[in-house]
Amino acid sequence: MDYNARMYDNLHAGVVQPDMDKEPQYWHTTIHDEFNWKIAPDFTLDELRIIYQAGTKIRSHVNEITDGRGSAWMNGYLGGTAFKHGEFPFTHHSYVRGTTVLLRPAWQHNRDWTHIVHELGHVYDDNTGGFCWAVICGGGNADRLQKVLGGHPTGVRFLNGTRGVPRDYRWPEGWYGNKATAEYFAEAFMYMISDPGKVPGPANAVADVLQSFMIAEASNLP
Repeated sequence: MDYNARMYDNLHAGVVQPDMDKEPQYWHTTIHDEFNWKIAPDFTLDELRIIYQAGTKIRSHVNEITDGRGSAWMNGYLGGTAFKHGEFPFTHHSYVRGTTVLLRPAWQHNRDWTHIVHELGHVYDDNTGGFCWAVICGGGNADRLQKVLGGHPTGVRFLNGTRGVPRDYRWPEGWYGNKATAEYFAEAFMYMISDPGKVPGPANAVADVLQSFMIAEASNLP
């Protein structure tokens, strides 16, 4: 690993910024070394940079709420993630299969690192579920979040609507997070990191519940 190309922040125990002009192989290696993620070889330099940025944003946030346990939490709940481009005929949107993120064509032109964070929210949910993927069958932290808020998640978790979540905790009318239990969770995870003021619910209740899960998880990791 090329440590000379980086500056370290002792407060957050993480990388602040590597040299952004490095070649793709540098980014493949750096992303793998820092986050234990594997990126398909056909990803462009811009895509690799955005994925790296998403990782640093998540790590920084988790460091702040867990007293520097960001890397440990990410390895425990997002480690082993693979990134690929979507496979025909499912190329009109990005989606997740367990710990594999499949990104739609030209995804990086429409959204920045928040798109990656949203998809990683699904990976996180799946990694807290059971034998069946939580984004389909439930049983993960997306279910737990909605139950704490008063919801009753049932059915296919990426198609099932808000299922009893009180109106005060729902996303604004027409927002993607109201589509399903899994999408509610992934959007909450993404906005908690990128723009906390947009997470629904009074007095930061939704973000506080989600962060309480992560704090407890981090405390139980080696």
